[in-house]
Amino acid sequence: MAGVDKVVIEKLSGVYNWGKWKISISLLLKKHNLIDIVNGDRDKPVLPTAGASDATYLTDLKKWKSDDAETMLHIMTTLDERHQFCSKQRLDRLLKEFFRWDRAATEDTATHGAKLQKHFSELNSALKK
Repeated sequence: MAGVDKVVIEKLSGVYNWGKWKISISLLLKKHNLIDIVNGDRDKPVLPTAGASDATYLTDLKKWKSDDAETMLHIMTTLDERHQFCSKQRLDRLLKEFFRWDRAATEDTATHGAKLQKHFSELNSALKK
């Protein structure tokens, strides 16, 4: 079928497939213009000040809520069942941190690896709840 994409992402089940899962889910979210929801580049619209257009705010809010739900759907359907039950707010925070993770120029490889491992453990722990 022309124009129909079928993407199969192996469910995240632990450390052994984390890297492949992260790349796959990132590409899927980029394809659907949703990666900015996960990495925090697109904030939830805020209520306008007096004199601003409520119609624009409501349209933007509706779009953001729809995109946020679609993002969570993509992520949740690619998680092993044991990883699906954790605080949405904590998961949001950990995912944003992970997708923004970068090595500081002054940081050596061992320090960076230790920090990344600690963050991964926190994320994995949150996904297990």
